[in-house]
Amino acid sequence: MGRIDHKEWVMRDVAKMRHNAERWLHASTSKEREEIFRQHGTRWSEFWRLRYWDPTRQLVVDAMHCILEGLAQQHFRFVLGLTSSSAASEPLPQKAFFT
Repeated sequence: MGRIDHKEWVMRDVAKMRHNAERWLHASTSKEREEIFRQHGTRWSEFWRLRYWDPTRQLVVDAMHCILEGLAQQHFRFVLGLTSSSAASEPLPQKAFFT
């Protein structure tokens, strides 16, 4: 973690990652899960159900993260103000130039 010299990075073994992710999934306590993650840096994800999933070679596109994490919803609703109440109201007239 935190090493930015990519030439020194070592490829992880996907079989070991899958094994530890399954161990994490089947752990009986949250303490056991925390220990598995601390030792191996791997947790369960639904992507592991895909037999071809290899996180060392396949990355989830950031746009997908945006949708899954609710960031797109947050942006549309709160930043842009696109809500059902704003859609039902008349828009305020906009001035072409400020004086």
